[in-house]
Amino acid sequence: MADRREQSDARHLEGRARKVRDASRAVEEDLGALRKVGRDFFEAFDEATAKEGASVEKVIAGMTENGAYGDLRKQYHTALDQTPGFADAWEKLRKSAGRLGKEAELLASDASVRGASGDASVKAAEEEAAKVGHKLEKLPGHEPGKDFIKEVGAALERLVNRFRDFFTEDRKRTRDRTPDNSPSPGA
Repeated sequence: MADRREQSDARHLEGRARKVRDASRAVEEDLGALRKVGRDFFEAFDEATAKEGASVEKVIAGMTENGAYGDLRKQYHTALDQTPGFADAWEKLRKSAGRLGKEAELLASDASVRGASGDASVKAAEEEAAKVGHKLEKLPGHEPGKDFIKEVGAALERLVNRFRDFFTEDRKRTRDRTPDNSPSPGA
């Protein structure tokens, strides 16, 4: 009986992980479509982030009415109003990203209940979703000065932050474990 339960749990989690992977691919496709439709805006946005080493976060934060990148905010609004398909592509991306957040949250919840949060398929699906979410952090949102992921919902943002924290801690542990091969004083 326990073996059947384990098999059922494994199938259920694999189904949930598949939904997360499918949702991740949908977001990637929608993001590509948005960048294609809004090519002029994204070229200006990418140019602004490349200029003087400005970080994406700094550019997005400065995309307010009186901010350092206020002209870019105006260009964004012009693209929404005048570029055919831009607003529709933006909305489609928002919906698919919201679906990804929901699916990732359901996967995490189901994995936790089943004690399988460390399962390889669960981790792989969550990592894929986090990578896609990280790309969404690099898009300006409708709200001036905010990135796109903040509009999608907290679930995907938490996942991105959790993986960022994990990789930051993992790098720190690796660095701390690396032996210091420099000559010691007095040697």
